[in-house]
Amino acid sequence: MLRELRTFIAVARHGTFAGAGTRIGLTQSAVSAQMQRLEAHLGFPLFDRTGRSATLNKAGRKTLELADELIALYEPEGEDRRGGALNIGTITSAHAALLPDAVGTFRQAWPTCRSICSRRSMRARWTWP
Repeated sequence: MLRELRTFIAVARHGTFAGAGTRIGLTQSAVSAQMQRLEAHLGFPLFDRTGRSATLNKAGRKTLELADELIALYEPEGEDRRGGALNIGTITSAHAALLPDAVGTFRQAWPTCRSICSRRSMRARWTWP
């Protein structure tokens, strides 16, 4: 539920599902689905919905305070939450012509990332903490 809480905080800060989605890299429908899951999990609505707008209700405002505190406990100030895996597949010509420069740029931006490249399958995989 931490993902949903982060999204909830983004919605509260940016005012709309679409605005929050743009800021955190999700579509409006993905934000909406996360908010529906969060509300179902909590057992009460967080928003007053009218048409295409959603405004925090009283329970939503209280939940926002608690969500901020909870996220702060799990993510100390200044902690970098970025991480994951990136898979890239290319055709042979791109593998030889474009991938080396792309990998170099990526490695500069993400120095802690590990990479695994396979010429046979024309795939590269990067993982980072």
